[in-house]
Amino acid sequence: MKRLLSKSKSKFLYWFLASHLVAYLSLLIIPAHAITRNASDLFLLNTVFIILVTVFFIITSKLFRINTRVNKLKNITAKQLVFNIKFVSICSISGFILMFYDRVFIRGINYSLGLRQARYQWLDSTGGSLYSVIGNLLIPFGYIALFLLVFHGNNMRRKDKAILIISSAISVFGHAALNGGRSNILIAVVFMVIISVIKNIFIGKPPKRKHYSFRKILILLLVMGYIFNITLSSAEMGRVSIQKLTELGIESVYGIPNESFYDMNGGNSILFLIIYSLVYLFHGQWTAEVTFSLPIRNGNYTFYTFIVILRSLGFPISNIEQGYFAKTGAFISLPGAFYYDFGYIGVVLLSIILGVLFAVAVLILHKSRVVSPSKLGFVIYVLFVVFLSPVLPGYGFMYLNFILAAFISIDILNRLIFREKVSFLTRNHIKMELE
Repeated sequence: MKRLLSKSKSKFLYWFLASHLVAYLSLLIIPAHAITRNASDLFLLNTVFIILVTVFFIITSKLFRINTRVNKLKNITAKQLVFNIKFVSICSISGFILMFYDRVFIRGINYSLGLRQARYQWLDSTGGSLYSVIGNLLIPFGYIALFLLVFHGNNMRRKDKAILIISSAISVFGHAALNGGRSNILIAVVFMVIISVIKNIFIGKPPKRKHYSFRKILILLLVMGYIFNITLSSAEMGRVSIQKLTELGIESVYGIPNESFYDMNGGNSILFLIIYSLVYLFHGQWTAEVTFSLPIRNGNYTFYTFIVILRSLGFPISNIEQGYFAKTGAFISLPGAFYYDFGYIGVVLLSIILGVLFAVAVLILHKSRVVSPSKLGFVIYVLFVVFLSPVLPGYGFMYLNFILAAFISIDILNRLIFREKVSFLTRNHIKMELE
């Protein structure tokens, strides 16, 4: 791989390939299988997708081959960094407060009954106040706070770092808790992986320290704790055991438990929580497998989210229904979505386009002298879609589109404030004087 691509570009491709490998391994671990088995078709579909994305990533990278310009990158200044820390923190915290007010005092949602119960209260509520609308627009700035924290954390004062920790945690965990959902957590985890890969290229690996490992473990425990809490809340609401909830969960996403699943009867609850989490993440492979047996494939997955956004902006576009699996809220993998909508012709064409966009996103990081927030938002957006391709079409998370809008908005604001293009990256560990 190194002969075809530079080391830094190869890292992005490795993460793409690793995401699919993890998905396959998870299917082997989960004691269940798709309700309709088409393993050979699924293997062919994924192989075509992976090969085309990889090949056209390499071809595009070679066509636009350049000497690395990382060393010529324009750094974000101390003044610009401080301004953005304050702005995104204020926005994200204010957004959470507004949404909390809407949910608790206007809609009257009772969170004391459990997060999952609160979610269904929210879904059953009607309308949305202006507080909710503004809050939904402001909370995505918390993901920019997360970027600044992960990428620039070594270059800021403790109080600035503390502010970013609070604002990003509120945006991710606080907003997820208000929704009683898990998608915000998944978005944040993938988001952090992407930022870490970018940081590793521009700054290098951080020095090994005990507190650095402790932070990673703490974050992992928080993520797992929240997911387990949501799962337990669902079990309590349905008055079923964790094993039964896992069984019902498998069946709701077009799977069937194996005999080995029932052999674990009365087993450790933690084990079933892990199985449930793996099913939640990777059942998009099952739905892609089932797709081959569907006589009619109504609706759309590939462009549904974009149609919804354009219609909400007033464009006169005919409404398109979601696909077959949407009625149970099940995911479908990105190659599965391509096949569902357009067959193998669509898989080939759209995989080629994704491979090209993948390369363009990585080239932006290497070629641009100024990596503005808009460019960075585009890069993260594309990488998010690529890395999550074995799970679902990443842009199907509506909040990812809100995050992209937040990056574009803060780019415009920075240009107005500083009268120049502001770079959100830096190339080294130089300590910034923020006093």
